[in-house]
Amino acid sequence: MNLQISFINMFLLLVIVVVLFLLYRLQKSNEWIEIQAEIQEVTVQENIVKENNIKSVDYIVDLSFKYTIDYKEYIGTKIYAGLPNVFTDKNDLDTFLQNNAVWTKVIAYYDYNNPEDSALLRVQIPYFAIVLIITVILWIWYGILQVNKLMWD
Repeated sequence: MNLQISFINMFLLLVIVVVLFLLYRLQKSNEWIEIQAEIQEVTVQENIVKENNIKSVDYIVDLSFKYTIDYKEYIGTKIYAGLPNVFTDKNDLDTFLQNNAVWTKVIAYYDYNNPEDSALLRVQIPYFAIVLIITVILWIWYGILQVNKLMWD
């Protein structure tokens, strides 16, 4: 029983670390530098998921955009820093594709400290939302630890 509880705690800790890393990465990308880029390729693959007689579709976007920094050319592939290139809403996908057709000049963002790290869009997460998310995660973890403590006693 203690081994199972330990595993649950470690798994939850791993989830917390991953969520915090994604939040950090998304927030950090807001400091990236704006640069002119050109869309090189955009393809979409439909991934149909059927679970419990409920069908959903994920649209996986494979794209590349080219940008130049100090006469050196780079290729970016991310829509958002730290997130997969997946849309779950067809209207959002269509809007993205209309604004980012092949050979279109767009604004992209890159990390000054690592120019190979880039994305087409930045996510604006208000600080209060980040604090709220972290607080909720910590309260859930605390609750699980308290339940575990009761089970041990």
